[in-house]
Amino acid sequence: MASAGKWEIVNKKNKKATLTRNEKKSARKALSENMPRIDPVPPLKPSETLFELGFEKIGKKQNKEQVPPTSAPENQQPRSFSGGKMVKKSSGDSGLKHKRFPSLDTAVKALDLKELQEQLDKSQNLFPGNPSVWVKDLAGYLNYKLQAPESDPTLSQYSFDYPYSLANKELRNIIKSLLGKTSDHLEHFFDHCIYTMLREQDKAAGESLHGYRVCIQAILLDKPHIGTMNLGKYLELLRSQYNKPNKCLSIMWALGQAGTDLTEGLKVWLNIMLPVLGVKALSAYAISYLDRLLILQDQLRHLYPRLKVLAFGAKPDSTLHTYFPSFLSRATPNCPPEMKKELLKCMVECLTTDSNSFSVWRQLYTKHLSQSSLLLNNLLEIWNNLPAKVQKALQETIRSFKVTNEELSGKSTANSQEIQACNTACNNLLQKLKGGGFPWLRLLLVLTIFAAGFVMHDIRTHGSFNASSSAHVLQQSGMMSVSQQAWNKISHYSKQGYSWIETNTPYYYSEAVTMFGPSLELVWRRLLELIIYTKETLSTHMAWIVENLPRFTEWLRSSLPDVMLQFVEYVKELLLFVLQNYILPVLEYIKMVIKEWWKQLVNSCEGEISRECLKTHFVNMIHLTWSYLQNTMTTIKNWTSSMISNH
Repeated sequence: MASAGKWEIVNKKNKKATLTRNEKKSARKALSENMPRIDPVPPLKPSETLFELGFEKIGKKQNKEQVPPTSAPENQQPRSFSGGKMVKKSSGDSGLKHKRFPSLDTAVKALDLKELQEQLDKSQNLFPGNPSVWVKDLAGYLNYKLQAPESDPTLSQYSFDYPYSLANKELRNIIKSLLGKTSDHLEHFFDHCIYTMLREQDKAAGESLHGYRVCIQAILLDKPHIGTMNLGKYLELLRSQYNKPNKCLSIMWALGQAGTDLTEGLKVWLNIMLPVLGVKALSAYAISYLDRLLILQDQLRHLYPRLKVLAFGAKPDSTLHTYFPSFLSRATPNCPPEMKKELLKCMVECLTTDSNSFSVWRQLYTKHLSQSSLLLNNLLEIWNNLPAKVQKALQETIRSFKVTNEELSGKSTANSQEIQACNTACNNLLQKLKGGGFPWLRLLLVLTIFAAGFVMHDIRTHGSFNASSSAHVLQQSGMMSVSQQAWNKISHYSKQGYSWIETNTPYYYSEAVTMFGPSLELVWRRLLELIIYTKETLSTHMAWIVENLPRFTEWLRSSLPDVMLQFVEYVKELLLFVLQNYILPVLEYIKMVIKEWWKQLVNSCEGEISRECLKTHFVNMIHLTWSYLQNTMTTIKNWTSSMISNH
């Protein structure tokens, strides 16, 4: 029975409360006023994922939609009232058991991608503000579905990108799409995958870890730096697990997936693998990982030329200037020599192929003085190999640099050494543009031709060499006697040598035939047999070559289109350059000379050109030319004689 201000609850027998409606209302009001007030607080952030809440109940007999928990914890079992007692709700059906496949390849092929996408969409709809739950659901689903036997923790018997390499294009797109939406949470997700793998390894009959491995590889394939953000933390974790080699190898494998980028891979090796080289169970994987990195670097070095051609594209003459800023900024004086050499080569190629690179260089010059100094000195070294159009375009750029150097020198002295180095290189290049040094070679060639012409003319004039002025000058200077003695000695020894050969050759020939004849005959026979065998062997190969040559040509044409097009463009530019700078000017000059000569011929013939006039004009021209040449030779002879007599 209820008393004033209070009410009672009957026992579990079939008895009804005797309170009236008004009494119940007043009792509830009094109870609510006497209860302590609790300030509302925001709900705790759930750590469970949708997969943990719902995926494990897929396939139950009761196909009820799973709803995320709001107030009650997940591990609290639903209860129901039954006659006033709290009893647990009967749960006769349990989740599906893990289906294990004979191989991971089979498990990946059996994966229902449509179901995966539906579950991920459901996770995003139920937890729109918690992207970390989405990626955890992805890892949980994949690991639940990809149950297959595992080998060693480092997967040493498979390729480096295993197991992610088994994923088809559609599965990769699903994973990449979700990771792209949760890019701010990938570091936390990476940690989650590693720690979950370690927890599973603590279980006696734990699950296989292929799903978490796939997610780790997917993260580090696009963003390898995530694997090296907390190397110190993982080194401490690794040291704490030395007594559990499988866990240590799992950590090393996960961090080692950052090796898709050589720089990040070396960071992992130096900070994680190098400190554990003394641990016997871990040293083998550390050494093999470094070996793989070095092999990868060697492969990239061999692929680099082809990759560079593909990167420059089919029209490098209009795109290379966009690469020039990157090349210039990296060509610092302290960079490795091989890298510096390649960067300078690439920048020269940009300047040679794309003329817009010069304007880009002028804009970047003041901020990259040391790099520009290196490039200017490199251009100075390869000056003779630069095309004429590049030399001409470089002239304007160098003059612009000169003006800039003067302005910078007057403003500050912070970069005085760099400015001075650039200024020196610019002056040297301008000197090259003006024509360089004295042409000693050409002068020597001209003098040799004149000397030969002078001697020939002198001999022809006097009838013989002994009667010529050249012989007279040589006799006076003493050179004739010296040369005569040298010639006599050469003749004497030549005659002695010829006499010895004539006397002894038959004897030595007979001795050589007696001693080496049989061996030489055998060698000759073997040589003939080798020639016949080679001919027979190569006949089939030649037939194969003739048959497959068109295919090879077609393959070569399809494989190297860019190089061939570039070569054709170079040849075209070369021919145009020769035509415009040499052939056309020469033809124009010849045309002008012929026109002038014809005018003089018409004037000399008094307007009427006849055979006699042409003959007379031709004879006069030959006489004039010969007289001019004779006078020139006489002048040179007199000058030479006076010079010799003075000495």
